[in-house]
Amino acid sequence: MNEEYLRQTKELVTSIQTRFLELGARLYKIHEEKLWEGSFDSYVDFLESARISESQASIFANIHKYYVLEGGIQEDRLALIGYSNLHQALPLIQAEGVESAVVKAQTLTREEIKDDVRGIKFGDEHAHSLGETRFAFCTECKKLVRLEEKDL
Repeated sequence: MNEEYLRQTKELVTSIQTRFLELGARLYKIHEEKLWEGSFDSYVDFLESARISESQASIFANIHKYYVLEGGIQEDRLALIGYSNLHQALPLIQAEGVESAVVKAQTLTREEIKDDVRGIKFGDEHAHSLGETRFAFCTECKKLVRLEEKDL
């Protein structure tokens, strides 16, 4: 009984990981071919009716566009990675190529991918420009708040 339940759970995970790619393909097609016309006033109206945010729809559609359509990467390979890392690695496609982005999305953590993207954008030895920011706890509600210059 336990083994069957575990197997079904693993199948569900695989199904979800694959389905985000199908969703991305559908959202891309709906947007590009304006399939929402005649049924909705806008693409955004369609997204609202589907209960998905514009940003989430954009993530899925961009994964489809840049990895599958333009990059030629097979969906079964991408399904093993998951959408979060693929999304984080999107900026690496232009800088390093789609294959490198896929490998990094597959092998690095999200934070490591973010570091790579920052390195490309600002240089690996970027010196952080830090301004002075101060915080204090509100004496009434105990919330941590940022102090403005007028408060200092």
